[in-house]
Amino acid sequence: MSTETLDLLIMIIGIAGGLFLLTPYFLVSAGKLSGQSVVYQFLNILGSSLLFINTTYHGAYPTSVVNIVWAIIGIVTLVTALRARAGKNA
Repeated sequence: MSTETLDLLIMIIGIAGGLFLLTPYFLVSAGKLSGQSVVYQFLNILGSSLLFINTTYHGAYPTSVVNIVWAIIGIVTLVTALRARAGKNA
């Protein structure tokens, strides 16, 4: 893969990551989605993971750390929500 192609791919990954963070944030702010919902947490994990790839590629390590912590928070919250849901159905 050429450098230009890789740069374009990384840029697309970064844009997608930003959209996957901003869209659910907007939906929560507009009252259309719960901040505790599985969808919200999944999109946060996906968005922050994609931004982690982009920022690490560009050497923006402090931002990479923020994004990986963001993903970890999302994973913990998602697992907690799924366990609570499973407990209600048991």
